[in-house]
Amino acid sequence: MQTIDRAKSFYELLEGGYSVKDIADSQSLSRQTVYQILRRKYTSEQINSVIAGYKHRQELGILSQVDPEKTLSQNARDLGLAKSSLYELLGRHNALLETKTNNLTLVRKKEELESKSFNCWTILEVLGYRGSDGSISPNARSGVLVGNALCGKCGEVKQVSLANVVSGKSRMCQTCGFKHRKKKSKRLTISND
Repeated sequence: MQTIDRAKSFYELLEGGYSVKDIADSQSLSRQTVYQILRRKYTSEQINSVIAGYKHRQELGILSQVDPEKTLSQNARDLGLAKSSLYELLGRHNALLETKTNNLTLVRKKEELESKSFNCWTILEVLGYRGSDGSISPNARSGVLVGNALCGKCGEVKQVSLANVVSGKSRMCQTCGFKHRKKKSKRLTISND
């Protein structure tokens, strides 16, 4: 009976945000012993669910502190995280990153991009991340975030890097860009006749 009461109090501590390590340290027990006591009353799924729920709430708290005006490095430093850890966290929560002055800056969530216009592009849908082999996956570690976008000049739908579209590096499709540059160079040509 005493072990079940102890398991219940440990479980309540887990729900309150304490880690198994914190509980073990406060009770002068090993982590393995804490898990054994918890498993006498609760299933592994219940224990892992509470731990995962706490981690998710903790991640959302961190995300709420991210400043979109700062670079990834600055945000990581302010939050006391490694740059790679913050990058993974942003990817898990569907945040889009853009390249800005050789660094990464949080732009906005993927859902907020659809049907938005940037220069001549209108983003129709966010597809996922394109890897070096050309395949597209939802995993942020596998490459460049791409989507289908409509070129407002010619009406073509193209698959584009959304970071380039949002940052202004890509303003229109290649064909329209070529025509635009050709027109511009004709205006600049001076004849010596």
